[in-house]
Formats: sequence, C-alpha cells, structure tokens
Amino acid sequence: MEKQSWEGIVLRKGRSKERDQLLVIFNKEKGKQFVLAKGANSITSRRVGIIDTFNVIRFDVAEHAGYAYLRNVDLVSRLQVLKDNSGKRTSMLLAMDVLNRLLPVEEPETELYEDMQQYLRALAVSHHTKQVTYHFLVTILTTLGYYHDDIITFDDILRTVEEITQRDIRRTWKFLDATYA
Repeated sequence: MEKQSWEGIVLRKGRSKERDQLLVIFNKEKGKQFVLAKGANSITSRRVGIIDTFNVIRFDVAEHAGYAYLRNVDLVSRLQVLKDNSGKRTSMLLAMDVLNRLLPVEEPETELYEDMQQYLRALAVSHHTKQVTYHFLVTILTTLGYYHDDIITFDDILRTVEEITQRDIRRTWKFLDATYA
C-alpha cells in the first residue's frame, strides 16, 4: 500500500455505499482524483465537516488495488467568505462545476490549480464576480485546449462546455443572469 500526501479542494462528493463517500478532489500533483472516504457518512466520523464540498484540505491517500483511500484529512480553509455571499457562492459553484466536468482524471494540472487558487482569492475580495468568473472560465478552456475565438459571452462558454461534455448545463445555470443583475 503506497501512502501519499497532498493539498487540494473537494470539487464534489457523493455516496458510495452506506457509510462511505466518493470524493472528487482537485490537487496540484495529481489533478482531478477520485478518493474513497471509508466510514465518512458514519454519525461518529470526524471527517464529515472537513470533507465538505469546496473545502480546501490537506489529506493522505493510501492506494490499494487501483483505488485511492482517504487516510488522514485536515482542514486548510472552508472558503467561508465565498460560501456566505450568494453571488460569490453561485460563481464558485459554476466555476467548480465546469472544472469538474472538463478536467481529465489523474493528469497533473499544476498551472490550472494555481489559477484556481488565484481565482478564489480574487473572488473573495472582488465586487465584480461575473468578470472574475468569466476570466477564470476562459482560463480553464484555454489551459485545457478548448478555447476558440467564438467564445465571447457566458452563454458561449456554457455552450462550449456542453459540446465537450455532451451534457446540458445551461439549464442548470439558467438563473445565472438574474444572479448577476
């Protein structure tokens, strides 16, 4: 069993059996990574609050039989400033959803991880959440090789993501323009 330690952000979490959670974590070294948190849904688990979506965590993973298992986890940041503000939370949700959909699994994206950290810092202090988020979404598409000159608006970005992922996400984010009004 190989043990490794990283820092990353929880992009998504979901149930994987009764007491387990399957986490999607984005970190600098491995990129997007699926990690199984055994017993995380248990009432007595101390991990429940730490592995919440969009928390920045420091974690140890043990790899066994092709699976990554969460061993130890410490909270680095809850990004509470972003979660408490409705507009900033919506912007972060959109950006992280696009990131989760487009990132390849277990391919290091060091530059994009650093861009994401810079985006979160800028979003925390900016009053122009739409512009900050738009620029980060363009950065995601550019870094991953999907950007083209026809991308001008948010709708263009979402349409491009839909074409790549073959999933309807504009319906999910249809309220976005009202949020930014």
